[in-house]
Amino acid sequence: MKVLRDYLTCLCHVLPGDERVERRAWEFDDHHHPLVSAMVVRSPLLPKMCELLRNDSIEEIGKQSDVYSAIIDFIDVVGSHPSTAPFLYQDRVLYSPEKQLAPVTIWPTPTGRFLRSHAAAAKDNTGQPVITILEKLAIPCRFFKDTAAENMKEFNAQQDQRLIKVTARVCTVAESQALARPTFAPAVEKTLPLPSAQCRAQDEIERFHRSHCVGEMADEKIIGCSHFCHEANKMDPGKMPKGRMKKLVAQVASLQTDLPKGIYVRHGSSRLDVMRVIITGPADTPYELGLFEFDLFCNQNFPLHPPRMYFRTTGHGKVAFNPNLYTNGKVCFSLLGTWNGPTWQPERSTLLQLLVSIQAMIFTAEPWYNEPGREKLMDKVSSDMYNRLIEKNTAEYAMKAWLDNRLT
Repeated sequence: MKVLRDYLTCLCHVLPGDERVERRAWEFDDHHHPLVSAMVVRSPLLPKMCELLRNDSIEEIGKQSDVYSAIIDFIDVVGSHPSTAPFLYQDRVLYSPEKQLAPVTIWPTPTGRFLRSHAAAAKDNTGQPVITILEKLAIPCRFFKDTAAENMKEFNAQQDQRLIKVTARVCTVAESQALARPTFAPAVEKTLPLPSAQCRAQDEIERFHRSHCVGEMADEKIIGCSHFCHEANKMDPGKMPKGRMKKLVAQVASLQTDLPKGIYVRHGSSRLDVMRVIITGPADTPYELGLFEFDLFCNQNFPLHPPRMYFRTTGHGKVAFNPNLYTNGKVCFSLLGTWNGPTWQPERSTLLQLLVSIQAMIFTAEPWYNEPGREKLMDKVSSDMYNRLIEKNTAEYAMKAWLDNRLT
């Protein structure tokens, strides 16, 4: 990582830039050579840079804040000059090793032929534009920065301050590049084929989910209707273990960009430890199109102890939708400590991991096999009968009940 940091720092002083970037003037600012841009995009370190940007874990950013600072400075310099800015908005060419920088510079290649091969590389496989990855990273960074500002007593350590500075810088550069998009993006977009109607619809669904998957509610409202209301009200915010709030802020921030389709979370405006979760039934399962509701609560021992969850979609105690979901609301799952299997690991387990695992392992295509001992029976008749029952209950209690509530 030190190599990547030093490499990007050097590039910031060599690449062309304008007066708004805090760096010394350089002759390339006015007289740039197209080879410079071509060499930059072929560097094998750029894929590593994008890999780090895609890892939007706030905790990981905190561990490597100097590397992320160098990455953001590099993007700022690249985006400040007309000769290099379009690179941020184009689909990235994923060069194979033999087409990266070292081979094409070691072997004798006339400048003209090198530039022609660089242009032809657009036919190779491509990845997301850098600006798209950066804008996604800015979502959890903005949440972390704003929430930390409201809880400065929890974020007064030197490492915390560095992390706040980096997340603020991510947001600033993402916003400035977004403002520059109309200048540079049209030239790029003219070369792209129009997406199909199906792709446009899929993109619209993904944008809706990303915009609504995580949100906040008034503390009194979400606590008042939570199964864990009594315990949440008893907690004294002044007596929470050190680091608990930081862990919650970082993990909720990651939910904003990493929650898969079909999972929606609401948390208290200041009580991030009290949540309401809805998981939509996955396609090709007996739960398809159903809305399944949970309460989630992180007590004062979080993250040393796992969260607690309560299943609300039981038809007032009438229906067990799964061997893991009881009519009394109990959620039996290993990460919660209520089922056999891998347990919660304080340094590794996350709220994201918990919710994704529940979606994938409870709301399955054949839930009958979730009962211990049945996984080896291969009883298709019993499994199919159980699925028909789940489909009926899904329509009654996970679809119709919601519509009835909205219409009354």
